[in-house]
Amino acid sequence: MKNKKSKVVFKTYTPQQISLLPHSYDELIPQEHLVRMLNNVIDKMNIDPLVAEYKGGGKHLAIIQRCFLKLLFMPIARKFIHHAE
Repeated sequence: MKNKKSKVVFKTYTPQQISLLPHSYDELIPQEHLVRMLNNVIDKMNIDPLVAEYKGGGKHLAIIQRCFLKLLFMPIARKFIHHAE
């Protein structure tokens, strides 16, 4: 019997999504905020090896890896910046 790999299905991730109020969440974040720098760095990362390791399966859709990395690294970056000051 062959080992069948589950199809990986990710939730939609649209950070520039337009909303009713505010028009865009981007409007709420100051231009020099740490989250913008972190967003740019992670968006430029090659995460193909990470995606390749994900096996899929489970009951729920997988959170997109870039979004997860941003959520994971934001508190780490804030703590690092706080200690550097």
